[in-house]
Amino acid sequence: LEFAELVIAGLVYDLFAAKKASLGARACTGIVAQSSKGDIFHGRNLDYDFTEELASITYVVDFARNGSILYTAVTFGPSPVFNTAVRWGVFSVTQNQRDEGNIFGNYWSLIVQGRAGVFTRIRQAVETVGSFDAAVDFFASVPLAAASYFVVGGTKPGEGAVVTRNRSAVVDVWRLKPQVGRWYVLETNYDHTSSVPKGDDRRRPLQRALNATGPDGLSGASLWNILSLTSVHPGDGERSPLNNITVYSTVFQASDPATFVTQVRTGRRPGAAEPEAGMVSLGGSLVDDLLVL
Repeated sequence: LEFAELVIAGLVYDLFAAKKASLGARACTGIVAQSSKGDIFHGRNLDYDFTEELASITYVVDFARNGSILYTAVTFGPSPVFNTAVRWGVFSVTQNQRDEGNIFGNYWSLIVQGRAGVFTRIRQAVETVGSFDAAVDFFASVPLAAASYFVVGGTKPGEGAVVTRNRSAVVDVWRLKPQVGRWYVLETNYDHTSSVPKGDDRRRPLQRALNATGPDGLSGASLWNILSLTSVHPGDGERSPLNNITVYSTVFQASDPATFVTQVRTGRRPGAAEPEAGMVSLGGSLVDDLLVL
């Protein structure tokens, strides 16, 4: 690929994320939850148009510096930027689409103001940010080319947050507060303070599953099962978290690389078998690509 083609590929999100975007099907899920033992678990479903095409080029990449893995990301094809990543021992981050603002405002931010794309900002964070709190501050303040939700998990009790962003300002930072019963934070594609439109309510099925699991039952396996939920109430406007545009699912802990699981979900719905912890299942093959910075 030409360098210009890689640049454009890394900006696809910024070119289409707006209130009246031309791409219609978007439905990501991000969850950070804390177990009764204080362990932090992070999970995501990445859903998007061109599902089969994206699934065929989904890769897990270890980014190394001086011979040691610094962070791991899930990316597409040769793209050097991404929206699912973990800096081991520090924090994990996933990003969901937020359809706010005018698409021409995104173009202005990119071309005139020279802002980096959202996925590039995520790579910047996992390369340079050294703590969970600093990561939350980074995503709350860094200038963006498009509105976004950033779901951030740490390694210590209480380290979990959803950062809701416009291009130039933070809208909200919603944090874990287990001491008052908020042991998980959940983001789909709507502000957590707002109602969800009928027909795309993935929030209530996920809340039911999380509440039924509880912090005592939380593990990587149980979070995977929650992300794999397909039993919902369509008549009440609900939609399956695992649906026909889910490209892949990931469950991980920044504190423990052994728990990292990513699996392409196309052709595996419903009732997908739970993958073995620590395995990277991508269309039946294991991927271990190393990119040295």
